[in-house]
Amino acid sequence: MHTAISSGVSVEVDQVFIPTEYAVFAPYPNPFNPDVKVLVDILQQDWVHISILNARGQEISLLENRELTPGRYEYQWHGTHHASGIYFARIQASHFSRTIKMSLLK
Repeated sequence: MHTAISSGVSVEVDQVFIPTEYAVFAPYPNPFNPDVKVLVDILQQDWVHISILNARGQEISLLENRELTPGRYEYQWHGTHHASGIYFARIQASHFSRTIKMSLLK
């Protein structure tokens, strides 16, 4: 397990676990205050873009934008400086795209 922290986002990577498909799990906790975890399985080496969007669909935080190796990635987004409301985590790879809804309650 590898952990990195930058610009309000922490990431844990489990490259020992090899997934059998791309997957995004329900954010935890949801609703959240102020931190939420987003768990993503990456099937193959791929360029992955993971971002947080506001209710208008505008990207407000970039969690990842690089080539990733297969494994399970856990991102923790810190919503401390954002207003209560609905947010979305969007995950995009070459053969996979998913958007999940999250609620920030302060």
